Amino acid sequence: MNISHLGAKDCVTGSCHLIQTAPGSADSINILVDCGSAYGDDPELPFDQFPVAPEAIQYLFLTHAHIDHIGRVPDLIDAGFRGEIICTHATKALLLPMLRDAMSFSREQWRKNDRERLEVLLDKLSWGFELHQTFSLKKGITFKLSNAGHILGSCFILFTFPDDHGNEYRVIFSGDLGCTDTPILPDPDPPESCDLLILESTYGNRTHPNRKNRIEALRNLLHKALADKGIVYIPAFALWAEPRNCSMNWTG
Repeated sequence: MNISHLGAKDCVTGSCHLIQTAPGSADSINILVDCGSAYGDDPELPFDQFPVAPEAIQYLFLTHAHIDHIGRVPDLIDAGFRGEIICTHATKALLLPMLRDAMSFSREQWRKNDRERLEVLLDKLSWGFELHQTFSLKKGITFKLSNAGHILGSCFILFTFPDDHGNEYRVIFSGDLGCTDTPILPDPDPPESCDLLILESTYGNRTHPNRKNRIEALRNLLHKALADKGIVYIPAFALWAEPRNCSMNWTG
């Protein structure tokens, strides 16, 4: 088995990771984990430089619906990918609204029929799965999705690969992880044991403050700003989706 980090290896954006169960063999199961857009000076590897061609990828797993994890999915489909796109139910509900919004300002020249064709293909290829259940892929490979606590629908993935001796090799891809004690979002699930952990480290060099005290900390800052006649800037990040696309039960 070989794992190649095709994006977000030495940077933050453009997450993309390839698993090949038998590199160079026609029998290889090729699994892509995320296919995101890169921003700023972060590199973005062209598809013709991937270790395998897009049409040879059988599965694309999406950890969540942020554009730096899903933004290149339409391009991957355009390049020939026709495998299964696997994610949580909530991520599937967010895929089209998030990509449609991103493409509206990054691809102004897209013709309407091209956009509609790719949206139909994306919806046809993508499948939502439940959390905390084990599902089977080809050749005895299994996967399980668990709460990552990052955004609605975010998950980390446990893959189990069998070998010729009746043993299992367990690999976890964390995706982006959230913190505990976040309103609305579930806490991240504790991971099971694994042989290999591929872990995001965007904030790996710092300790986050205790989130239970955030309301009190914000209150103190506002009182200080009012006393000083100052200005408070509050950055806000949000996901938007049409209600009809999210009218489903989500166990996360």
